[in-house]
Amino acid sequence: MLARRCRGGRSDNTSLLRLLEYPPLEGASEGTWGVSAHTDYEVFSLLHQDRPGLQLRGRGGGWLSAPHSAERCCFVLVGDMLERLSAGYFAATPHRVLPTPAGQRARRSFVYFQAFDEEEPVSATTLAGARRTPVSAPFLAWLEALPEQARRRFAHPVTQREWTEAKDSTASAALAECGVG
Repeated sequence: MLARRCRGGRSDNTSLLRLLEYPPLEGASEGTWGVSAHTDYEVFSLLHQDRPGLQLRGRGGGWLSAPHSAERCCFVLVGDMLERLSAGYFAATPHRVLPTPAGQRARRSFVYFQAFDEEEPVSATTLAGARRTPVSAPFLAWLEALPEQARRRFAHPVTQREWTEAKDSTASAALAECGVG
């Protein structure tokens, strides 16, 4: 089901690979961020970092340092569209990036953002749909127990393009409020 929605058959696919470098930040102090807290807009992100810097928000609200390795450590971050598709069963992973301290070598990471096709409408899996398809027993039990109000939160279809434009607009407004951009 994901492959059908991510292959560019309906419209362009906005999946992309980004190679990022975070140079040392002179004068960085507590409360300074390389990248502030956010969730990724896409279905999921596959990430590798060669040095510490990425932090993930845990279920309890605290921040945890993500694993890093010069060679063999990749992990997956759940994105907004998978949260929407699963009606919240998979929660998008809030994360942020600490600045690279002055005097240290630049931190590097690569991130592959897997998106749905831009015009693919995405809404929560319905209970009836889940019962017709092979889904895991825990997901089905969770969906059956989900209150109707929570189910409605993800019921309205939105395309990857609409979601990205809405999130970009919100981020741009926040930056403008801070006098950036």
